[in-house]
This record gives sequence, C-alpha cells and structure tokens, in this order.
Amino acid sequence: MPDERKECNTCGHRWLDKYGKDECPKCLAPLSGAGQPRRQVGEASTYKQSAGSAMESEFGVCSKNNGGPCSFKFGKCSHCGRGEGGVRGTRQVKGGMTGSCPKGGKCIYKFSKCTKCGAQEGSVSAAPKAITTKTTKSTSRRPRGQLSQTQYQIIETDFLQYDEDHSGFLSEQEMIPVLKKQLGETPCEDAMQGFMAQIDLNHDNKISIEEYITWLHGPGWTVEGGCPPAAAPAANHTEPAKACGKSHVASKRKECATCGNKWLDKYGRDECPKCLTPLSSAGQPRRQVGEASTYKQSAGSAMESKFGSCPEGGEHSFKFGKCSNCRISEGGIRGHQDSGVMKGGTCPKNNGGKHIYKFSKCSKCGAAEF
Repeated sequence: MPDERKECNTCGHRWLDKYGKDECPKCLAPLSGAGQPRRQVGEASTYKQSAGSAMESEFGVCSKNNGGPCSFKFGKCSHCGRGEGGVRGTRQVKGGMTGSCPKGGKCIYKFSKCTKCGAQEGSVSAAPKAITTKTTKSTSRRPRGQLSQTQYQIIETDFLQYDEDHSGFLSEQEMIPVLKKQLGETPCEDAMQGFMAQIDLNHDNKISIEEYITWLHGPGWTVEGGCPPAAAPAANHTEPAKACGKSHVASKRKECATCGNKWLDKYGRDECPKCLTPLSSAGQPRRQVGEASTYKQSAGSAMESKFGSCPEGGEHSFKFGKCSNCRISEGGIRGHQDSGVMKGGTCPKNNGGKHIYKFSKCSKCGAAEF
C-alpha cells in the first residue's frame, strides 16, 4: 500500500499514513466524519448542540398560536407550554390537536397508557394479547436416586437382553457378557466370583432386576410414581427395605434432646433438621465459630466452687474465678496443685510473697505458671 500524507480536520495534525487507518493517530478522531469527533463514553448523541443553542424548532399545530405551529425552545412550546417530546410522540387525534384526549382534556398516561381513552404513549400500539391456555403446574425436579419410568424400562430391557433362560434372574454365566461389555475384556474366574459376592445382596447366586439396578445406581433408588418389589437388604442394613413407596430406607421416628423436635426420619441422618444438632452428642450442641468451650456456663452462673485450703480458714470459696475470703485467683491455685513448689500461690524464694511470672515461668523459683 503506497504511503499517503494526511491531515486531521479536528486537531490539524499531519502525518504520513502507512497503514490506511481512518483515524487520526493523535486525537483518534475519524477522518471520514469530516472532523466530527466520535461519541465519548456517557454521551447521548454524536451530533452535539453548541453551547448557546436553545434547540429551537417548529412542529405540529399549536392551540394558542392561531393555528400556527408550536415554537419549541429548550424542549417546550413558547405559546402553549407543552413539551416537545409529548407532541412529537403522541398520535394525531380527532379535531386536529396533537396530544389531546378524545374524551376531553389531555391524555393522562399511567404505565404508558391513557387512563381515559386507552391510547398508547409514544404512538406505539400495544402488541396483541397472546391466547393463553391453562397449563398444569410444572413438575419439580426428581429427587436424587429416583428413576423415571422411561429409565426403568430401558434398564429392564437391557437386563432381559442378558437373561437367556428367561428366568427373571441373571446367573454367573449370564453376567459374564455384562462385565465383558463394561471392561472390554473377559473377566477371570476369581474376579467374577468377587463381583458376584459384591452385588448378590441376598446371596442366592443369582442377580435380580432390583440388585442389577442397585449395582448401577446405588442403594436407595426409587421409581417415579411408585417402585417395583424392593431388592433384598444389603449385609450392612439392619432393617428390611420397603416393598413399595418412595424410598428403600426404613423410616424411624426420632426426637431431638436439644430442642425437643420430633420428626419421622426417612434418610437416616445423624442431626436434627430443626436445630442441626448431632443426635450422637446426647443433646450437647456443637461448638460454634469463635467459642472457646463446648461446655458453656448458663447466663446466671457465677462459676462457684470450693477447693484447697484458704488462709482465712476452711476451703477457698471461688466465685467468678476469685476466692471470696482471701481474694486469691482460682487459676493460680488449681494450676500449681501438683507442682509441690508452692502452697497457696506463695513463692518459696520471695520471702513469702507471690510468684513473679515472666514467659509463664517464675523469675524467682523457676516454677511453671500453668
């Protein structure tokens, strides 16, 4: 492409154009716009008015200008005071007046529609209403583990394909093509025996349709709209499975020891569905984020206890972590009860005074603080 010398009409910049771009490399104004700068971010129009422009124009028929047009200035008629947008946007009605309502006065728009004559604001006619028919309530998503009737029929057809003797069960020899299709190779005898011991839930050396689906989708499967006769229970199941219903897990009524909620448990979860407290914790709520102890004191507790020998006589009577008689701290007494170095919190090398701890160690006798 031959080089061409160009000049920008906006900023007056001159350059030798080697790439044939339609913009000034200095101010980025398009050259094909005759010096008109491109619209900036946030600007509503490319063709901007000058600073002294009043946006004057004439349009329509003015009711107070002796049949002449409306003289708009700053978006408003100088005679009748109507807005320019309303006059240009509304349709021409009977009588020759723009913006007036056939039922008297001006149109009163609410939600883009006149409340008196029903005219659309902005001369946009309403779209015709679509013919609606009553539809049934949309079906909710199937719960996890539930098969549709179509899925069950596909699995049943696949199961009967391998049932060569039409007994309704698959023997060990009939299960070999199933594994061969899954693995891509014929399994050995030991692998086949281990596989049969794993999926044969009732240990009768044959696989039923229920055991076949359990192997594919896991235990607890159901069929939408009801289920066929349930498979035999697995070895780790202590309760028999249901013959029909929505789940193969036996329901059990439980009660929460924390909040007293009672419910029929269908899923065998170890927590209350109301307060989410683990049932195995014997009613003790789990520790929350930021809590220092699981065993919390009640709101009115003063943490009273008695322990050790008080110099004032008898045992220490601790209340809020401090003895009510000698005012000694409960933590200091209980922390050194087995050290044998001090008695009652006194330091043997401080002339009967207290321990002076620094970095959890007494600087006098070397006793540990905790």
